[in-house]
Amino acid sequence: LDFDDEDGVTFTSPLVPGQMAYIDVSVTNSTFAPALNGFLDAWIDFDHNGVFDLSDQIFLGVPVFDGPNPIPPFLVPIDAVSGDTYARFRLSSQGGLDSTGGYPGAGPSAPLPDGEVEDYLVEITSLDFGDAPDSYGTTGPSSAYHMIITDDQSVPELCLGVAVDSDVDGQPSP
Repeated sequence: LDFDDEDGVTFTSPLVPGQMAYIDVSVTNSTFAPALNGFLDAWIDFDHNGVFDLSDQIFLGVPVFDGPNPIPPFLVPIDAVSGDTYARFRLSSQGGLDSTGGYPGAGPSAPLPDGEVEDYLVEITSLDFGDAPDSYGTTGPSSAYHMIITDDQSVPELCLGVAVDSDVDGQPSP
């Protein structure tokens, strides 16, 4: 079969550093064993290093069932690097999988009896904190920041002046 099967996960909110993100997950259980639960393990490469590290894991063995599933939101780290990156979702009947192909300690070539892996290209949005000193509420969780980068990397529809810059920490760039 030659088709895009990455269809089980839908991001229902943007990935914004320091904020909760939401997804919907749909599972198909064709084993005719309705009591058979699945488990979801998932990662997002927040630091764009090309590896799903332990710090990138957003779900570990979350129980899922046939049909749509309520999945708890997850926190996008405040230091997540903006731009395109990848997310990986692994479904299995046992859960606790590592990102590369097996159960921890079993090695990446260990055969899995069931399940699926889906990878998604996702975008972590950039933030504009402003450039005042921190005493003015420029950084941190209660700072005055705005999401600025759109899907096509263009200037937002509403901005002051003609350009917008992204800031890592809310401090002026040299």
